[in-house]
Amino acid sequence: MSINKDSQKAPNLRFKGFTDDWEQRKLGEVSDVRDGTHASPKYVNQGHPMVTSKNLTSSGLDMTDVSFLTDEDFNEINKRSKVSIGDILFGMIGTIGNPVIVDRADFAIKNVALIKEKSYNPIMNRWLLQYLKSPSFNRFIQKENAGGTQKFIALGLIRDMILKVPGLEEQQKIGTFLRQIDNTITLHQRKLDQLKQLKEALLQQMFPGKGETVPKLRFAGFEGDWEEWKLKDVSEMYDNLRVPVTASDRIPGETPYYGANGIQDYVKDYTHIGEFVLIAEDGANDLVNYPVHYVTGEVWVNNHAHVISAMEGKLDNLFLVSRLKSMNFIPWLVGGGRAKLNGDVLKKLPIIIPHLEEQQKIGSFFKHLDNTISGHQRKLDQLQNMKQVLLQNMFI
Repeated sequence: MSINKDSQKAPNLRFKGFTDDWEQRKLGEVSDVRDGTHASPKYVNQGHPMVTSKNLTSSGLDMTDVSFLTDEDFNEINKRSKVSIGDILFGMIGTIGNPVIVDRADFAIKNVALIKEKSYNPIMNRWLLQYLKSPSFNRFIQKENAGGTQKFIALGLIRDMILKVPGLEEQQKIGTFLRQIDNTITLHQRKLDQLKQLKEALLQQMFPGKGETVPKLRFAGFEGDWEEWKLKDVSEMYDNLRVPVTASDRIPGETPYYGANGIQDYVKDYTHIGEFVLIAEDGANDLVNYPVHYVTGEVWVNNHAHVISAMEGKLDNLFLVSRLKSMNFIPWLVGGGRAKLNGDVLKKLPIIIPHLEEQQKIGSFFKHLDNTISGHQRKLDQLQNMKQVLLQNMFI
């Protein structure tokens, strides 16, 4: 049975010792709510940063892509919307939301809301930040923006927003607790990003570049030039076993159903069993980091991914996956909006490889790195899901 949030006076989940009903407040009466300029000032090469909604992210302010203002325009904008440390910003146009608490004050703002704590402090921004990330605020946005052709929320609507608020002590408890979770999520996201960047760098260093026959970075004990082969001479293609099935005709099961970009579904039965490398034929969602997947066991593959497997004694499948991921496929693609990698072209793809023992060393190394990345991704997903559950239950 669903709970009517309008009549609810306390959240589903609460810290021990708090029993008072939450009070209904209008945001503009308890917080100082403003917005940035809506004008289009002249930008310069150097000056004061101008923050817009694109600079607001789930992990805070991202100042890597900003325009700059003159002293005159900066001071003029700040007459109405000067930003101070501890203020909240969130997007009002395009992407609504992505609230952040400001930890610097050397910039001006455009088309974003600015919320300042009032001197008598009935609502703490630390608590309000989490409320603005919660489903409660999302419901308000969806209601006010229903039917709109452009995502936009007016300043007046933000000021008139009704929310239910606990006492200051409970606000502080909730805000501190959820901020600690946010910090943990940020640390895991940073570690995951670092691992992905490390992998990209290693893919460039551990495989020969164009015109090269040895990599820049190599495991000890291996030497000599790598040799060039056509892919068809060191692998077998199993495209003839592929079977496309429309979503409505698939029988649910436990077998992963692969398309161009990876798993699309889980179905009963299989088309292939063994160890294979899948490469997008058409419909790739990223032509620069071209979709390549290593699969084992029973899989179902549709006609949007090529299926190949290394010839025993010549090529290692784990090595092949990383080798293909290090390559630029764009010159081999045909077609316009839906680029395609033809099977005949793939067979003739030139691939430079070392002796099998070195292949196996490289393949195992990248497999271990992929497993580490997957582990961090799972942990991050778990933390983000837990945070969403908490936001659903700790606010009204």
